[in-house]
Amino acid sequence: MKLIVHAGPHKTGTTFIQDSFANNRSDLLKSGWAYPIAGTYGSTGHHHLAHNFVEYIEADGADNRALRAEAQDIRENHLNMVLSAEGFCRWAPRKYIALAEVVGANSIEVIYTVRDPMTVFHSYWGEEVKQGFTASFADRFLESLCTPITDRVLNPMQDIAPLLRSPEIDLHAVPYDELARRDENLFLHLLSAVLRIKDVPPSTNSKANSSLPIELTELLRLANLIHGEGAPRTSPDLRLAFMGTTSRDERKSLTDLVREDAARARRQIVVPADDIHTKRMETILESRLDGYWTRPLAPEGLFPLLDRNLTYYDTFFLWQTPSVRQAAEAIVNRCAAT
Repeated sequence: MKLIVHAGPHKTGTTFIQDSFANNRSDLLKSGWAYPIAGTYGSTGHHHLAHNFVEYIEADGADNRALRAEAQDIRENHLNMVLSAEGFCRWAPRKYIALAEVVGANSIEVIYTVRDPMTVFHSYWGEEVKQGFTASFADRFLESLCTPITDRVLNPMQDIAPLLRSPEIDLHAVPYDELARRDENLFLHLLSAVLRIKDVPPSTNSKANSSLPIELTELLRLANLIHGEGAPRTSPDLRLAFMGTTSRDERKSLTDLVREDAARARRQIVVPADDIHTKRMETILESRLDGYWTRPLAPEGLFPLLDRNLTYYDTFFLWQTPSVRQAAEAIVNRCAAT
């Protein structure tokens, strides 16, 4: 049995891919591939498996038994297995090898999608805010820019290099921006370039993990600061309660409120197209991953030749805007009552 693990990382179309795999299990089976239920715990990705290595791989418990049982059924039906979760991108090679032993696979392939790190960073920070982190974008960005080569978001090779050094793992590097430039469907590309199948449609009802407007992200960050009394992190509970108790019209109204009333707090960091770190990473990735790309790269390079306009709001001026502060306090009070 062949084992393929789609390892993300975050903000590279992973939710869409996972939804497409999960919603097409029957079509995948006809083409020789199984997308297991074990490790999903009701989601479309194998997030629980990716974040609970011991329970699934080392411990003799219910999760381990469920994975082994489903894997045995897959092997007996002469199928291959594909898994998907962003958390896999942080796995060391030994974990992949142990996973292959548990499911009885005789080969391991890992799919890693490479996207412009500057664009990813802004989106990644927005995701952190949704999970309860309170650092401003400027502070978070400055922290990572001080050590860009060792930062996992700004330098994908932190994740990829160990995989390249492991003879047991075959790597597939997906050039996200190249596919976007050509308007190619990411899911269909993975099917044809990696799984070697076709005629499986992408999901048409994917609940994509879309980013919130920057104004709503900043309002939630302010609410996190109030709720956590300045702590660097609270939890995603406030955001989940907020999204579950507000309508789309209410969220639009709050977005407009921040944009209009806190205009003086709005800031923008412009990362030029020829930014030295981005060009350096582009050169490293093109060189190190030569022969691993799932499609040929364009002559113009791996990443877009565009300035990146990274927008955020200054925390002090945001707090000093009475209507915005009151809105953030109302979110905390409202969500505390749910």
